[in-house]
Amino acid sequence: MTNEELKQWYRYKKRGGFNQVYYSVFNEVNILIGYLGIKNIRRIRKEATLGIVIDPNYVDMGYGTEIITNYLDYFFWRIKYENHVFRSGKIQQKGYEML
Repeated sequence: MTNEELKQWYRYKKRGGFNQVYYSVFNEVNILIGYLGIKNIRRIRKEATLGIVIDPNYVDMGYGTEIITNYLDYFFWRIKYENHVFRSGKIQQKGYEML
């Protein structure tokens, strides 16, 4: 994926408004393998919804664990949010087991 394609994808995802952010996830050789979405951000209530999407070719390689671990650390300790909802696709059902 080129930088321009990545920018177009981000603009497409962000069309829903200001209460959501998305992050591309690249592996150690700089291949785009998925993304993390934080939606329904409610700053006053200190809550948000987390969703991750990982290319099926990269499932069971520890990427989901690393994404969720880093996110939860950021979510609870750095920005001091209190509640989150986790959403995952059928393929990534293991994410629920981890939480």
